[in-house]
Amino acid sequence: MRRLLLCLALAGLLSACGDDAPKDPLVGTWSGDLGGLSLVLILGADGKLEMKNGEALLGDGTWSAKDGRLTLDLVRASGGKQLLTCDYVIKDGVLRLSGEAKDCTQAPNLTQDS
Repeated sequence: MRRLLLCLALAGLLSACGDDAPKDPLVGTWSGDLGGLSLVLILGADGKLEMKNGEALLGDGTWSAKDGRLTLDLVRASGGKQLLTCDYVIKDGVLRLSGEAKDCTQAPNLTQDS
C-alpha cells in the first residue's frame, strides 16, 4: 500500500512537471489568404507539417525552427518535394515569413487559429 501511494505521488509529480514545459509558439494551426487560396498550415509539436487549401490537402512533411529560421520539408500531394527555409517573426499572433526565396517573400501573413 505504501509503495502504491509513493508511485501515485511520483506519477502526479511527473505529470505536473510536464505541464509546465514551454510550448513552441509555432506549434498550431496558421491560416491566411494567398490570392484566393485559403492557406492552412498545421505545425505539430512532433515536427509534422500539413499544408491545406481549406480542407483539401496540398502536402505534408516535416518542419523545424532555429534561430529565427523556419524550415518546411514538404511532399506535395500532386507530386514532388519542396524544401523551403524562411526567416520568420511572430508578432501579435501573426506569423510573417521573409527571406530570399520567392515563396518566402510572397507568403501571406498567417494568423494562429484558436
